[in-house]
Amino acid sequence: MQSSGPRVFGTFPFDLTVAQTGQDLQANASAAAALLPSSGKDGAIRTQIQQALASVAARPIHSRTDIEANLKDLLGAAAQASSLRTVDPTAVRLALDELIRYWEARWSVF
Repeated sequence: MQSSGPRVFGTFPFDLTVAQTGQDLQANASAAAALLPSSGKDGAIRTQIQQALASVAARPIHSRTDIEANLKDLLGAAAQASSLRTVDPTAVRLALDELIRYWEARWSVF
């Protein structure tokens, strides 16, 4: 920056490689949730996480409000994962976190 304003020195190409799509991240989170126990208190948590993921997958995106609803569901699922007692929640939390980051990025450019 100069006192007279910005000085452009040129344009430069920028390539961004995205290794996974939103559907891939959704599938990863669903697969991680499917590995959770199916009975007991952790089974109930698994069901809640799977319901949140199903809501996200089924919701059509027409506005930022829809994306915010996805984020609310995913953040709730991540909080539920923290309550797991009989298994390590790391795998499901990481998968949910990646999906949350995806929707945060979608929100910022919508």
